[in-house]
Amino acid sequence: MGGREDRSYGGYERYKNPPEEDILYNLGIFKQLLDEFCEVLKVTVAIDYNVSAVYEIFRRLDQRIHYYRYFHSTDEEPMYISDAKRRAVLSYWIIKYKPLSIRDLNDANDFLKMRGCSINELFVFYIYAKNIATSSAGPMKNSNISEKMQKTLLYYFYHRNISIEAMTLLFGATANDTVL
Repeated sequence: MGGREDRSYGGYERYKNPPEEDILYNLGIFKQLLDEFCEVLKVTVAIDYNVSAVYEIFRRLDQRIHYYRYFHSTDEEPMYISDAKRRAVLSYWIIKYKPLSIRDLNDANDFLKMRGCSINELFVFYIYAKNIATSSAGPMKNSNISEKMQKTLLYYFYHRNISIEAMTLLFGATANDTVL
């Protein structure tokens, strides 16, 4: 996520938007993740996504990568953002921009009543669960998230304002095999 390779900024340059090839690559990543999500959770409603919003989400992710390098790197040791932080930042912006929508309004209302959240928050929860299952230490032995924790996270994703730092902490803690 955030481009095939981390681009070297050669010191402390002002941020530049990612090249078109990275944008297309990231749109493909997003579509692949969305297809996985629909398959794993057996989502049967038609889902659309706003390409402009997805572009902006990945641009913001790229900015965060640049930010980490700019403020946390030294000339001798560049800072690289972890996969968990990438997923966290991606998830944060998905909640903010809400790029997904259910095509049929009746299906969308039924989905909200049944799940208590929109398709965007459920997608972020899927990314979070995937983060646990693919932690940096290898798949966790018990990556099942309790039903109470699922409901709590979905509630917070939908109803609360979660900072980007809080989201990074949540994803980072579980990537290091700290089970919540």
